[in-house]
Parts: sequence; C-alpha cells; structure tokens
Amino acid sequence: MTHSEQRIDFWQELWQNLINNFLKKSNLGLNLYNPHILIEDILTEIEENSFQNTDNKKFLYRQLDNFFRNDSVIKSEFNSAFRILRKNFNSNKTQFIVQILKELKISFTNGKYFDSCLSKLVELLVTEEPMTRDSINEIKYISQVIIVEFIKKNYSVNDIKQFPKKLFSDYEHEDDGRTVTDFPHGIDYRDYEKINGKTEDKFYNDVISLMNNLTVEKRIKSLSNFYYKKPLDAHYIFTVKGLKGNVCIEVGGVTFYSIDKKRYTSLPEDLDDDRENLQRIKDNGDLIFLQAAVPVKYLSPESSINSAISRLENALDLISCYYNTQTPLEIDYSRYIIVHENEWIYWSSSNDTGARHTRFHNSLNFSEIEPDFKELKGKNFFWENQNETNPSVLKLRNAIHWYRKAQESLKDEDKLLNYWISIENLFYDSKIFKDIINPPKNNKFYIIQEIISSNQIPHLVYEYGWELYWHYANQSQIIFGKPKIELPKELIEKANLNITKGQIYLEKFINNLDDIKNYETNEYFRIEIENAMKFFKDVTETKKIIKAQLQQTQDDILMIYRFRNLIVHNAHFDSTLLKYYAWKLKQYSGNFIRSIIKHLETDNSLNDVILKIQYERELFENELENGKFNPFKK
Repeated sequence: MTHSEQRIDFWQELWQNLINNFLKKSNLGLNLYNPHILIEDILTEIEENSFQNTDNKKFLYRQLDNFFRNDSVIKSEFNSAFRILRKNFNSNKTQFIVQILKELKISFTNGKYFDSCLSKLVELLVTEEPMTRDSINEIKYISQVIIVEFIKKNYSVNDIKQFPKKLFSDYEHEDDGRTVTDFPHGIDYRDYEKINGKTEDKFYNDVISLMNNLTVEKRIKSLSNFYYKKPLDAHYIFTVKGLKGNVCIEVGGVTFYSIDKKRYTSLPEDLDDDRENLQRIKDNGDLIFLQAAVPVKYLSPESSINSAISRLENALDLISCYYNTQTPLEIDYSRYIIVHENEWIYWSSSNDTGARHTRFHNSLNFSEIEPDFKELKGKNFFWENQNETNPSVLKLRNAIHWYRKAQESLKDEDKLLNYWISIENLFYDSKIFKDIINPPKNNKFYIIQEIISSNQIPHLVYEYGWELYWHYANQSQIIFGKPKIELPKELIEKANLNITKGQIYLEKFINNLDDIKNYETNEYFRIEIENAMKFFKDVTETKKIIKAQLQQTQDDILMIYRFRNLIVHNAHFDSTLLKYYAWKLKQYSGNFIRSIIKHLETDNSLNDVILKIQYERELFENELENGKFNPFKK
C-alpha cells in the first residue's frame, strides 16, 4: 500500500467515525465550530447583545485567537483580515469590526474558505510522504471544518457521512439502459433532452466518460459538487390528521388541500400509481384528511425534511392560534412524497399498517433493558403522595417531564428549550451557589455550566475505551464476510472480546491493546489504540484529555445558552446548527437527571446531590494529580 493509499484509508475511516462518535452518547466526536461559524456568531453578538456580554465575548475571542494561530487556511488566505479583527476585537470600534466581518462573511459564504480547505485536504491525502502525528492532526482538523461547512449548507450529518464512500463509488448499467452511480459527477440530467419520456443516452455517455477519466485527486475534489449543488425548488407533501375539507388554502406559506381540488403531479392512468394521493390505501372509507404541500430548497430526502417539518409546524401553530382544534393536529410521517416540476422524485414507501409494524419494531423492549431499572428499585418515594410537598422530589418530577417533552417535540427550538428547562428546574435553591463558585460568578448559569461539566467526567472516563472495544468485539464475531482485522482466538479470549462469554471487563481489553495493535494495519485504528493506551496509562495524557473535554462541555453549555436566549427573544440564529446543539443538550440533561435519580434519597436533597457531584469531581482531580487514578475501580 502506498503512503497516499494509506492516507486515504485513514481519512475515510476518520470521517465516518467523527460523525458516528458525535451521533452516539460519546462527547468525543465532531467539533461543531469553525471560522465561518465564528464570523457569524460575532456579527450576531453585536447585533443582538451590542457586544456587551462579557462571557460570550471572551469565548469568541478565544476562538478567534485559536483560528488565527492554528488554522492553516486562515493563516494563508485570511491572515490580514483576521489579524486586523483580532487587533480591534476588544476596542470600541464596533462599526469597524462589523465592516471587517461583513467582508469576511461574503468570502466565506461564496466558498473561498471551503475551496481552500478542500485544496489543503487533497494536498494532505495524495502526497507520498509517510504519515506523521502532525499530518494526522491536520487531516482531522481540515475534515472537521469541511464537515461543518456542509452542515451550514443544510446537509444532515447522516448524508455527510456517506460522502467519502460516494467519492470512490463506481457506475453500474441497468437493464433499462440507464447508468447509475452515487458519485457526485455534477452533470445535470435536466440539461439533456427527453426522448419518449426518458433522458437521452448522451447524458449517460457523458457520465461514463467523466468517470472513466477520474484520478484519485479528481475524486476527492468532487466534494465541491456536493457543496455547490444547487438546491431544487421542491415540495414535501404530507397528510395532516385533524384537518379536513374540500379546499385549497395557503397558510403560512404552506398549501393545505384536498386531492380533488389541487394536484402537484399529473394524474396517472393507473390510479394505484398515484403517489400524490397519500390516502389511497386506507381503512377509513371516505374519511379523508387534508394534505399539506410544503415548499423547500431540496438537497436530499433526509437533509431537507427538517426544514419541511419546521415550516409545516409553524403553519399548524398559526392555525391553532386562531381556531380551537378538538382533534390534535398531527403530521402523518408514515407516507409522504417529494415533488419537483410536477413529478414526484421521492416517496416514502410505508403505509399505515407498515408504519404500525415499524413503530412496534422500534418500540422500547423492556425485556432487554430490565436490568437497567434495578437502580430504580427503592426509589418509589419519588412518586408517593406523602412527598407532594418535598421540593426536591417535585423538582425532579418536573425535570423528567420536561425531558420527555423535549424528546417528543418536533421542532429543534422546542427540543432545546425543553431540555434546558429540565436542567434549570433542578437548580432552584441559590443558597448553595456560593459553595460551588465564588462571587460574582455564582449565578444560575455559571452553576449549571460548572455542575454539568463536572457530571460529564465519569461518563467520559467510562465511555473513552468502549467505542474501541466494541469495534474489535464486533469484528471478532463476524462469521459471514471478511472482518477488517483477524485476531488469534487466544488474543480474543485474553482481551475479553468474546461477548458471548459472561461479563465484559474493559480492563482486560486495555491491557491487551499492545498485542491487538500488532495485527492492526489500518492507521486510523492504530492511532485510536495508541490514544486509548495513553489515556488509561499515562496520567499526563489523562489530565490533558479531561481538561480539554471539560472546556468543550463548558463551551457547549455557553453556546446552548446563547441559542436559548436567541430563541426566547425571537432573534436571528443559525438554524443549521441548532439541531446538533439540541442533541448535545439531550445527552447533558439526560446524564444529569440520571445522576440525580441515582443519588437522591429520602434523607438528602437536590442540594446535597449537586454538592456531591462537585465533590466527586474535585476528588477525581486530586486523585489524578496524586497519581491515584484508577479508571477500573468498582
């Protein structure tokens, strides 16, 4: 394998795992911040807070200084502008700062930063130089900022995760004469004529010709075709249960209509092929609900559906504001279509019956999670009537309610606000604030920031090695197909990778990582092994990682609180990132509530538990400092 092939393999694995780790409960994945986000955040801070919030300003300056010093693209392409911005950041020249930011925003929006990052990525991946720690860190950083650029383009992370795989995909010939491929070739079929309803052969020949002449460098550069892809003007069409009538009415930019009053596609000869009639397969006779056509800028089914749902929810909110609805207004996700230029381009294939089976399949299986509820035994006092006046119990019940409400909310704004309320409910007594942080930083926000980050430490230590463990455990269990790595049976047993044999001990796995590394050829996983070994066996490295994650959690809480304030005050904010900060807050609030449930007893209070969390953090830090860190102690 050449050095460039090794680098590309590493990059593909890295890209996947940056997103996979983010989507799991671990806080070790994707960093959602890049210079483009920073430029827009500073502008928002000036417009909405007049640049007067000290904490936000310190955070933004720290990010600015970091990008100025460490981002190679900023240093090569935006050095002068960032230098001037940094120099004047803490001055009173607010309008001058705004002018700099506006100029920068134009460059970033037009893709100059993305293009330069992509060129840097290509340079890093196609070279035949051996990989070094510095080049690995640079590939990781450039990949992260590019991923964030795609998020800003409204792509979902699940779509983004597939991009490297699509870059290296081939084409296939279909029986009907079409040529299909996942590669982003950028050739638009709409630029070609249609003959008897089918795209002319020249389109497929041009695609084949382009792909037959692709080099590795050209494939990677084709990431730009995703970035510069022009969204289609399309409509998502849903059924809305709770609305009926023989009408066609527009509310809040959404068209609510009955199928006999309006159509967005032509009526097919065979009515069974009428995709737009979402209720053609039904068990309710003539009881037909209205359909809703939601205009969107369409990229892909998953990337664009949140925009459609949000817009439809806003329209339903408006209807509910004017009229009392005896039946709840409910969007039916079991079947929908996407329409462009009078043709459907995507349809969800489930029906009501299928959706019922899907809901049953995805339902929480208490048989599997029964052991997890053992810790709730003995906690019945939470729900007993005699505790109706216990403020700790009442606050906990309330927090759990708001957490569930957040999970069931459709709009990202509602999710984030409700998760935040679930946390804020638990900090009701300000008397202990001074025992956690000295004045003047002992208001509720700082206490939440401190306690949530403290509560994350045990989760970080617990989760740090498990992602790697499950990777090798799953590879060891593959029977059909070729695993990514083949380990000797003796090593599988020693490292406790045979998940069918009793209890799993992470310590055994960590102690055998050196031997596993000898069989690992993928550079990404070799580095992950080295990182895990350092974390568990090198106290200096452990402290460094813990400190970085504490700072990351505190920064996340600050960003979440900024979003919360912008939403509450109906200010402008970047909705493309909101979904992912709501996801982060779900992890933080869920972990915190579960810690409260675990430690709250009849003879203590919420204050006691909060102080216990802070004490355990300080105890951990002291043991770490004194070399007594034992991550495997029970």
